[in-house]
Amino acid sequence: MSAHRGTPNGTHSIEPLSTDIWRVSDLRFSENDPRRLLGFVELKGEEFEAMSLGRRFSWSRFGTLEEAAAHLAADSSDAPTPEEHVLSWMLTNA
Repeated sequence: MSAHRGTPNGTHSIEPLSTDIWRVSDLRFSENDPRRLLGFVELKGEEFEAMSLGRRFSWSRFGTLEEAAAHLAADSSDAPTPEEHVLSWMLTNA
């Protein structure tokens, strides 16, 4: 399992959860803000599948972990408000 790493601009992190699953987070948001969690990347065969969170769930496949994480980070440029986020139920059930 590789170590926790950040992106070149320092606003996002890629954290290994297992040998083939990573969590991608937006460090600009606090830990209790659902917008912090951008999605997950899973190694499936020779491809990296990114599950994007935001206004809705979506899945895309990429050739590298870095490409998948960059896709999730790019999606965060249009971040929903906390109430619009697919994980908004966390705010009302916290």
